[in-house]
Amino acid sequence: MSYATPADILLRFDANLLGMLVNDNSQKLTPMQLQTDSALQAALDDATGIIESALYVAYKYTAAEIATVTAGSVSLLKRLCCDLAIVMLCQRRAYDYADKYPMLNLTLDLIQKLRYGERVLDFGPNENAGLSAATKVTLVQQECAGLVVSNYRIFPVNKNRDY
Repeated sequence: MSYATPADILLRFDANLLGMLVNDNSQKLTPMQLQTDSALQAALDDATGIIESALYVAYKYTAAEIATVTAGSVSLLKRLCCDLAIVMLCQRRAYDYADKYPMLNLTLDLIQKLRYGERVLDFGPNENAGLSAATKVTLVQQECAGLVVSNYRIFPVNKNRDY
């Protein structure tokens, strides 16, 4: 499932442009036809894959976390997805998109910032924010982990000495 739907991309880009980019003949598709167009949906799915491949690197985000983001972060994901999808539709036509869609560089830059943690997605309020989740480690757990130094290791017993 992609982050954006055909309705989302229609809100962000001109329907006439989209109608020309997705249709293989000289006729443009109507906004109603775009809702079910497979080329448009494929571009949105490809864009989602690019976003996920960047966000899932080094386990910065998981699918479960992304499913719980706030409305603002959902809108950002939709914007990124739509921006990438329009460029993919241009590539489908072999158009040079660099001068027509300079937002691609901004979009890719923002995805990299999300990937590296310079920007983050909002997951809403966390009731446990600031509380330590650590519990006190018992002496038995420390001994099992080899963290307790015994007296014999510091002052070894000399078995050759007679007292």
